[in-house]
Amino acid sequence: MRDEQDIATDIQWLGSHCRVRDSKYIRNLNRYNNNGARREDLRSAYAAPQAYVISAQGTDGVQTQLNVCRSAVDTVVSKISQATVRPFFSPNGGDYETRKACKAAQEWFDAMLDDFKLHTKASLAMRDALIFDVGHLYIDPVYKTIEKINPWEYYADPGEVYHDRVSRCMIQRWQYPLIALKDRITNDDLLKKLEKKSGWFSSLFKLNRYSKDTYTIYYDLEEGFRYEFFGVTQICDPIPLEFDRGESGLMKEPVLHIYLDKPVRGFFGVSLIDLLYPIQRQIDELTRRLDAATRNAIFNIVFVPRGSGLKGSDLENGAAKVYTIDSGPDSGAPTVLTPPAIHPQFIELLKMYIEQAYQLAGISQLSAQSKKPSGLDSGVALQTFEDIESERWNTQLQNYVHFLVDVARRCVEVWPGNDQILPNEKTRAKVKWSDVKKAKEKFTIQFSAASALSRDPSTKLEQIQQLMTMGYVDQDMGASLLQLPDLNGAYSLATSAYDYVSKIIERAVEKGDFDYVETANLNLLEREAIKKINQLEAADDDRKFINNAIKLLEKVRADLELMGTTPPAQVEQQPQPPTGAPIGGVM
Repeated sequence: MRDEQDIATDIQWLGSHCRVRDSKYIRNLNRYNNNGARREDLRSAYAAPQAYVISAQGTDGVQTQLNVCRSAVDTVVSKISQATVRPFFSPNGGDYETRKACKAAQEWFDAMLDDFKLHTKASLAMRDALIFDVGHLYIDPVYKTIEKINPWEYYADPGEVYHDRVSRCMIQRWQYPLIALKDRITNDDLLKKLEKKSGWFSSLFKLNRYSKDTYTIYYDLEEGFRYEFFGVTQICDPIPLEFDRGESGLMKEPVLHIYLDKPVRGFFGVSLIDLLYPIQRQIDELTRRLDAATRNAIFNIVFVPRGSGLKGSDLENGAAKVYTIDSGPDSGAPTVLTPPAIHPQFIELLKMYIEQAYQLAGISQLSAQSKKPSGLDSGVALQTFEDIESERWNTQLQNYVHFLVDVARRCVEVWPGNDQILPNEKTRAKVKWSDVKKAKEKFTIQFSAASALSRDPSTKLEQIQQLMTMGYVDQDMGASLLQLPDLNGAYSLATSAYDYVSKIIERAVEKGDFDYVETANLNLLEREAIKKINQLEAADDDRKFINNAIKLLEKVRADLELMGTTPPAQVEQQPQPPTGAPIGGVM
C-alpha cells in the first residue's frame, strides 16, 4: 500500500500530462455550444448561460450563426442511439449453477438498463466522442453506480494507454460540493467504517458546508486499492479492490471508453468537430460577409432626371437613395434600381461548403434537415438512400453496440464478489457476483436487440399476425407479444393463461414442483410442455430437467383424461411410445 504523499505526487503527474488536451477540448466545447462565439472554461460550473448569438463587431445587428458542426454531431448521435442494445448472458450449455448465475445476472442487467438510464448515458458518451474525441462510462464499484463522466475528468498515463498496460487511473471533478461528499460518506456503510479523518471533515463541514474543492478518486490497479481525496486531503483509508486481473496481471479499469476513431497512436484521437472545423471556419467567414453586405446594402436607388420637377426629398423614405441625373429628351420619369447586396457566387459557395460538411460527416440533408433530396419520390428510393447513408457509420455503430455489451462484462469484472446480485426473495435463488465470476469461462455475453418486433404498433401487429399464420406462435403467445400501452388492461387478461402456464413449466423443470391450480388451461399447458421437452432435447440439456418436463406432461395428460377430453397429442417430432411405456421413452 502506497503512502499519501506518493499518491498525491502521482495525481499531479497524471494531471500535468493529460491537460495538454484541454485547449482542443475548450475549442470544441465552445464550437458545439455557441459556434465559437465565446470562450467558456471546461471546469467552471459558474459560467454565464450559453449564448448562440452575439452582437456583430461595429454594428447594431446580430451575427448569423450556421453551426454545421453541432448539426452533424446531433444527427449522428440520433442515428446511432436508435440501436437498442441488450447484453445477453448465454450459458453455452453449462451446468445448472452456470445457468442460475446467468439468469440472475440477466435479470439484474435488464433492470439496470432502465434504472441507470444506460442507453441515455451511452448516447451522451458517444456525443462526447464526436465533440472531443472520446467518451467515458465509469462503473463505480463502491457506490454501485454507472455514470457518464466528461472526457477531461478521466486521467491515465498516455504511455500505458498506448501499450494497453494501465497501472493507475483517476477520476477528478472540479468544484465538487462538500455537501455532496458528505452524503457519499455518511450514507455508505463501507466508507463510514473506513473514514479516516472525521474530525477534519466535521470541522470543515461545520465551518463552511457550501465549500467546494477538487474531488479525486485514484485507482492503483497494480496493488489493488482505491484512494479518495478532497482537495489535497485524503478523506478515507484506502479501499481494497476485487477487480479481475487481465493477461498483464493488472486489474481492469473501472472506466470504459468509446472513440469516434480509435487513436492510431497515443492517448488522444480525432473528433467529428476536428474534421469539420476547417469547413466551419469558411462557413463562418461567408456568413460574416453576407451579414455585412445585407446590412450595408442600399435597398433601392432612384435616378431622378433633372428638370422633371420631382424633389429627391419627396421620394426618400429610409429605404432608397435618390440621385439627380441629366437625361435625354425622351426621359422624364424616375428610374428605380435594386442592386444585389452581394454576388450570387458567394451564396452558392456557402451552400457548397455546407453540403461538403455533411458529406464529410457521412450524413445527408435528409437526416440533418429533414429535407428530401430532389428526385427521390418513392418510399423504396428513400429507404435505399437511408441504407446507403447508414453504411458510412457502420463501424461506429458496431463500436457503440460492443461498448454497451462491454459495460455488462466490466461490471462482472469489477463488482464486489460478496454482494448479492438480486435482493432476497423467498422464491429467488441467492446468487452472488462471485458465482458469476467463477462461471465466467462457461458463458458469453453477446449482443441482443431489445426486441426483434417493430416499435410501430401497426407494423408490430402485422408481424405477430404473420408469425401466427406461419405457426411459429399460437394465439395465446401472440396476445402476450402484442401488449400495447393503451390496451394493457385487456391484454393482461388475455395473456394471463399463457403467463401462468409458463410459470408452471418453469417451476416444474427447475424445481420439480408439478402442482397447479384447477383454473390452469390444461390444453395450453400440454402444448407448451411438449414444446419445452423438444427444446430441452434439441439442446441436449440436463436429463434431470427433461425428466421433470416429461413428468409434468404425464400429469397434465392424466388430468385431461379424467376430464373426459379427447386423447392428447403426442410430443412433436417424437415417436409414439409403446403401451405402458413412459412418455418420451425415458425410464
